[in-house]
Amino acid sequence: MSEPEVPSAKASSPTSTAAPSPTATSAPSPAAPAGRPPRAPRSGLLHLLSPLLWVLALLMLVLGSLAGGLFWLAKSEAGSQWLLPRLPGVQVSGWQGALLGQRLVADRLQVAWPGGQVVIEGLLADGLRWTWQPDEGAWVGLAIARLQARSIDLQTGPPSDTPLAAPGSLELPLRLQLAALRVGTLKIDALAPLREVEAALVLGADGGAQHRIDGLRFDWDQLRLRASASIGSQAPLVLDATASVEPLLAVAPAGSAAPAAGATVPAKPPPGPGAPNEPAWTAQLRASGPLARLEAEATLRGTVIANVNPNANAKTRATAGPAAPSLD
Repeated sequence: MSEPEVPSAKASSPTSTAAPSPTATSAPSPAAPAGRPPRAPRSGLLHLLSPLLWVLALLMLVLGSLAGGLFWLAKSEAGSQWLLPRLPGVQVSGWQGALLGQRLVADRLQVAWPGGQVVIEGLLADGLRWTWQPDEGAWVGLAIARLQARSIDLQTGPPSDTPLAAPGSLELPLRLQLAALRVGTLKIDALAPLREVEAALVLGADGGAQHRIDGLRFDWDQLRLRASASIGSQAPLVLDATASVEPLLAVAPAGSAAPAAGATVPAKPPPGPGAPNEPAWTAQLRASGPLARLEAEATLRGTVIANVNPNANAKTRATAGPAAPSLD
């Protein structure tokens, strides 16, 4: 008798369903997370300007350092003594004081430029006061209580063939107040020197509206001149000036030394109606109006040698402008 067959383990019931193998069928992949938005491309203009911005920032840093260094040099005497000889065209000896200080002294200062130069000897500036932006139209202001020099020699260079023309404006970015100026000898090119020059000067008065010179006085050759003037800084450049001229008195004070041989001595004026040493004549000049068309008036008063009409006067008026000047 035969034993019943045992079904093979590999056989499977037709109705049975094999359990899915965890590795046989892959599980659905989870949804991909939403990606970050793409980075905006860098601006082309900014990309091109970046090197320039870096250069400008570096330049500002360098300039700021230089400005700070120059400010320190100008605020100290040692720094000013080091800086001045290194400026183009500047030579100095016997310097004392800081450029931005309150007092400056120099035995000799020479400043040269193409075609000209100025040499100042025995320089003294006292009571200096600097201000930054003193008003809306000025960058810097300087007030000086006293400025004096033993001598100034100014060489303006060769003359120009270009005719002089009235400027359109005299506005300056500087405000200057000079309370007292005194120069022993002022020499300009080949002209006879001016002696004992005195004046007070204001550049940019009234908020920059005008420039003034007051109490101007100097001796030139055998004459003495006194004057004062003001001029507007904007068109039409209105001028108002007065001046007087008289000969130097020939009467020397008692006890003075006799003149040197060959020296020119003005003739003694005849007796006049005033003091014994009254000059033989005086001239008065007044000019006013726009610079392009000035009206001038001159008066000459003097003593006639024969003492006929000892108070003789002569008076004239003139107008200068683009047309031919008129004379009354």
